[in-house]
Amino acid sequence: MEEEKDKGGRPLKFKTVEDLQEKIDLYFASCYKPVLIQVVKDTGRGKPLRELKADEYILEEKKDDNGNIVMYQSEHFTITGLALALDTSRKVLCEYKDKRRGFSNSLKRAKLKCENYAENRLYDGKNVAGVIFNLKNNYGWKDKTETEISGEGVNLIMPKSNLLPNKE
Repeated sequence: MEEEKDKGGRPLKFKTVEDLQEKIDLYFASCYKPVLIQVVKDTGRGKPLRELKADEYILEEKKDDNGNIVMYQSEHFTITGLALALDTSRKVLCEYKDKRRGFSNSLKRAKLKCENYAENRLYDGKNVAGVIFNLKNNYGWKDKTETEISGEGVNLIMPKSNLLPNKE
């Protein structure tokens, strides 16, 4: 079967929207790891009152009351991480997002999920400057400043400085 090509002759990176969505889902799932707990090996001598040695316990996945494995987010959602997981570049992601019908929705939702993650990081108070840098450079957010100009018969007030999404 011959690969479908774009106008420039380059083979398409993703054959179907479903193929792309499956890889996107795998990327986000890979950002989570199971919570591991130490379980004391049964030695027949009861539970030790001292710190355990490595050969006295095993690590098991923690489970909730319904038997589901408890997961934690071990990696941040990023555009670069998404591009790496899709074995492509940020540039190709942007081209697909902007030019490929069908693929566009999957990529826009994936990018929105990364943006939502970054935006929520603003509220945890950790590395806010880095998060702001990311939002400005990857998602088009801009600083908005307030300037008051007054003169004879004129009084203009602009909003105060806030980091806001770009509404173009």
